Amino acid sequence: MAGTTLRRGAKNGRGKGGLKLAAATMGAACMLFLPGVAQGSAAAEAHPHQGKVKPYKPGMPDIVLTKKQRTDLDGGDLVQDMLKGETDEDGGKGGRALAVQDVNAPAEYVWDRILDFGNYNKMVPKVTECKNYETETLRNGTEIIKTNLKLNVFGVKLNSFFYHTYFPSKSSMTWTLDYTKKSTLDDSVGFWHVATHPSQDKQADWSRVYYSVQLRIPSWIPGIVIGYLNKKAIREATTWVKRESEEKYKADFAAGRTLGGKKPGAVGLPGGWGAALSGLGSKTGSKEGGGGWMPSWMKAAEPEPEPEPEPEPEKPSASDPSSFVVRGERLR
Repeated sequence: MAGTTLRRGAKNGRGKGGLKLAAATMGAACMLFLPGVAQGSAAAEAHPHQGKVKPYKPGMPDIVLTKKQRTDLDGGDLVQDMLKGETDEDGGKGGRALAVQDVNAPAEYVWDRILDFGNYNKMVPKVTECKNYETETLRNGTEIIKTNLKLNVFGVKLNSFFYHTYFPSKSSMTWTLDYTKKSTLDDSVGFWHVATHPSQDKQADWSRVYYSVQLRIPSWIPGIVIGYLNKKAIREATTWVKRESEEKYKADFAAGRTLGGKKPGAVGLPGGWGAALSGLGSKTGSKEGGGGWMPSWMKAAEPEPEPEPEPEPEKPSASDPSSFVVRGERLR
């Protein structure tokens, strides 16, 4: 399950191989997703087809983690598995690979990094330029984001056109190629899903991130690039999100900022989390008034609670002999 397979066709693009679907092509996302790569193609030229690979659906992926996988995640490791009900071009022998990673930052920080396409060249390995060329927000809040991404992988310059659909209400984003522009990759689809961490003691400041991609590649891509995508790209595609999200979260917390740069709504809490988290607390901090709450990567001493004074016993009423007093509370 940890392997990712990319297959090329014959040298001339003919024969039985042609363009082969990547079965379990998790890593071929090229750092983030490498979904549609075009080299030297005119942006005005349309793609030769409108999609050959089945797109992903937004929402929580259909997966049940094993005990070992959960232990690996708790230890900070990346976990890979296969999505149920997803098949490849060869009849489902490989399926679609899925990567799962725990991130020590709230979901809004993870999305802030994933959606910051304009800074991918600073965050994502091999990306030289990335910018959105068209965006639209629908009435239901869904966002359409079309992005041009340029990469340099071992000297091979790649230019890609993505059609992302971000579903805030489902905490998911899917993508395909932008088929109105010609890309060198024959096809590519994928998705991100960011969920609140399932462990109650981590829900305040941890997220669980799910990532998957599947693509078809042309024969001209050199073997060294294919080898890189097979062996390293999957880890880089998920670890950069973990690294960037956690660094931004820690920096904002230390500076007393919210995600948007404003001052926090409660002392010691990042931004508007004050009201939401004031009563939560954590194993590493106090929950008194919210000000003592600390994320799990910081440590704070638990204050000793002050003893409450014993209430004065209430005297029985002389006019009501049937009444009696138990620890200050009148009962009948």
